[in-house]
Amino acid sequence: MVIFLSNKGVEKQQFRANLTFYFWILNVMTIPTFIIGGLITSQTMIFTFKYVGFLLIGVIIGVHFGNRLKENVFKRLVIIVLMVLGIMSFISSLSIY
Repeated sequence: MVIFLSNKGVEKQQFRANLTFYFWILNVMTIPTFIIGGLITSQTMIFTFKYVGFLLIGVIIGVHFGNRLKENVFKRLVIIVLMVLGIMSFISSLSIY
């Protein structure tokens, strides 16, 4: 989705809104599936509640800086993050199990 939106040249606010909507829909469909499949356990919930504070801090920082970033800086950061994730994915694919 990030690659698609980046390739389309979508402006920063629309980019962020589309990603937020996409992940909300994804979670609305995935979480019940995980519950039905027994993948969400009490340990999972403890882990979730343990780190939800960090999630909220990240959201606040993201909103704060996301609104202040200029359009061209935002687009460069998206490209850099995609490149880093691509390199990490390539390196992890080299591992032989």
